[in-house]
Formats: sequence, structure tokens, C-alpha cells
Amino acid sequence: MTVTGGRSASDNDAGTPVVPGVAEAAWLVRERHLSPVELLEQCLRGIEREDPWLRAFDRVDAEDARRAAREAERQVMSGERLEPLHGVPMACKVLLETGATGRAPAQAVAALRSAGAVIVGTTRAPALFTFDCDTRNPLDPAHTPGWSSTGSAAAVAAGLVPAALGSDTVGSVRIPAALCGVAGLRPSAGLVGRRGLTVMSETFDEVGPIARNVTDIQLLFSALSAERPSAPPDDAGQPDVRGLRIAVPGGFFSEGCVPRAVAAVEQAAGTLCSLGAQLRHVAVDAAYFDRELTASLTLWETACRFPGDLPAEPGIAAAVRDGRRIGAERATQLSGRVRRLRERWRALFREAEVDVLLVPTVPAPAAEREATHRTRPDGVPEPLAAAYPRLCRPASVTGAPALTVPAAEPAGRGLPLGVQFLGAPGGDRHVLRAGAAYEAAGTPPNGDHR
Repeated sequence: MTVTGGRSASDNDAGTPVVPGVAEAAWLVRERHLSPVELLEQCLRGIEREDPWLRAFDRVDAEDARRAAREAERQVMSGERLEPLHGVPMACKVLLETGATGRAPAQAVAALRSAGAVIVGTTRAPALFTFDCDTRNPLDPAHTPGWSSTGSAAAVAAGLVPAALGSDTVGSVRIPAALCGVAGLRPSAGLVGRRGLTVMSETFDEVGPIARNVTDIQLLFSALSAERPSAPPDDAGQPDVRGLRIAVPGGFFSEGCVPRAVAAVEQAAGTLCSLGAQLRHVAVDAAYFDRELTASLTLWETACRFPGDLPAEPGIAAAVRDGRRIGAERATQLSGRVRRLRERWRALFREAEVDVLLVPTVPAPAAEREATHRTRPDGVPEPLAAAYPRLCRPASVTGAPALTVPAAEPAGRGLPLGVQFLGAPGGDRHVLRAGAAYEAAGTPPNGDHR
């Protein structure tokens, strides 16, 4: 197959190889402007060139991917029916089985393959219950890329793959996506299958996609949730948010945030209102931000996975010891509290007649790599391990969908921030609709923050 039109992958101004995004790549393949084999080779060349310093990938399954790409090309040339993600290369967090090691692929990985994706390999993540990961932030290697779907966010932000899967306990998709300047989705609880994922918490873990923009996230969500359309859109146009009911709760969601983060959310609300969304008023109380709740229940559920001897990994062993101290009675109380908070969250959206909340994803941009603490605007020191997940916790506690989109700021403002769109459980399409409209109205493309 030869390229007959359109643009293929090229290098951006910083010298980082950039492959097309998901929707663009799928269109180029479908229209026979770009071969699935050549698209994959562009990814592999970029990984070979950039990953020695970026360290986003744990394993690259080049030969398996090449076989899949050749089969995808054969299907294109023979005129067979093509799936929405046909021939598009993607990566998966190392906690997800891809099938390359002889085990059955994870449910989410199988869903992407069923939609036509070509799996390139697995991406790095910190060892469980640690923040020790040597992946670099492609926007500024001196700063953290966030955790724990670290390699997935870095690989997408660097343009090495169009998209990647991650997993999110308390922000593990959203935090690195925000700090690396890309989009990421934590779907509603239970919407995306978790079989084949190494689970930290049965209550809080979800599988979610990371991509360059919300249009790409929408395509991935459709595939992962078995709601995929017959073909990717040629031109999505301006998403319609007329009548969508939004709110900016402020309060605990703005506590400890740098002014830029708060301003970005207010600007996002103004943008959506100018497009026809309706602004409502909602107050969210402190119960959804309880770190002890998510930490204790996660530790207990991890301990339940290891009823015998302690595992060899120091971080997991320490977590198991701590989890065993919590005990079944306390864990039952915590689980009951989660159920009640999920009911209250649904009631909040119903009674306030609101569809989407707009809040910051993270309270501040990426900290320096070696930093362990930050100083809040009010002068209070705060561990980064507490700071970054704080604004992501409500969605994890309530099982709500949460989408992070790069904040629309003028170039030169510094490292990126994210605007987070929260919904009621099952309201994924509402948050995607709001995020897509905000992005289309003027979010800078990935890379403008360099």
C-alpha cells in the first residue's frame, strides 16, 4: 500500500516523532492513505529513538504487532469490513495482560483488538504502592510525569503511540494525563471489564484510556464499553452542549489549588455557557475527599489477595501488613460508607438537576522529579502523594465518570494543568460531550506547553 494523500506521521518542532491521533489514523487507514504496516513502523521507529531517555515502555512486542499490522493491511486491501480502530497502534499499562506472555489478554485489551487496534506493547508503572518510576515527562524531563499510568501518559504525550490504556484507583489515569498534557478517562464503575488487570482495589480500580484529545477518547470509550459506532467520524464538528447542565462546586475542589487551576475551571464553565450550557449551583461536602477511606479499603482489599505468606515485593508486603491490621469489621464499615456515598452522589446530581461538575484535575502543575512535597498557595506544606490524588478522589469513591482535558491556556503559561469533568455514575456521555465541546472551543493542542 502506498500513501496517496493526507499527512503521515512527522516530527514536531521539538524533534519528537508524532504519529497521527486515533481518529485521524483510523481515517487514513480506512481511506487507504496510510498503511497499517507503515503506521506501526512509524511508532516502532519513534519508540526506538525516544524511549531510551523517555522510558515509557516496559516491553515492546514488535513482532506480534507486525503480524497484526500485516493482517490489518491484508483486510484493507481485500475490501473486508473494517472496525473503527482498524490498524491503529496502541499500548497498555503493564498491569494489563496483552496475551504476549502466554496468558489470556485482559478484557479491555481484547475489546480494543476486537475494534481493530494493534497492540504495540506494555508501558511502565511504578511498583505497586510506591511512586518509584524512572519514566520522564516528555514536556519537561526535569518534572514528574505523575503516577501510576505513567508510561501510558508519557508515550501518548510524546507521540509514540496514538493512545494507551491505563488503570485508575484514585487518579492513576487522570493525574499523569493532566501532568503530561493529554486527555484521560476514568469510566463509570463497572462499565469497562477488569478481567486480566492486576487489581489493587476491587472497589476503586477501573480501566480507562489515555489519548491526545477527547475525540480519540470517545472512540476508545465506545470500543471499551461495547457501544462502538460503525466507523470513526470524518468530521465531528462542534459538539452540541445546548441544555447541558453544568456546575462549578468550588469549596473543597479549589482548596490548595494554584490560581491558574481555579481560573482554568472558571474559564471552561464560561466557554460551555457561551455554547448553550446552563450553569447551576452545587455544594460538595468533605466526605468525598476522605483519604483514609480510599487508603484503608485499598490496603484491606490488597491484603485479601495475599492470605498466606507476604509477597516478595517490599511495597506490596508493607501494604499487606497494613491491610491486615484494618480487619474485616472495619473494612465492612468502610464498604458500607462507600455505598452510602455513591447513593448520595447520585442524589446530588438528581436533586441539583446537574449533569456535569467542572473541577481541577490536579491542584498544581508537575513538580520537580525529585520533589516529595509542595507548598500550597496558603503556605501549607503538603506531600505530593496527598496533593495530586485529592481532587481525583470523589470520582473514585462514588464510581462516577471523570474526564481530564488539558486546560485551555495561552502558550507559554508553563507546564499543563487539567480541567476535570465529573458526572453521575452512568453519565459518561455527558462528561465526554462537555469535554469535547470545551476542547473544540480552544484547548491548545498537545505540545503547546513546551
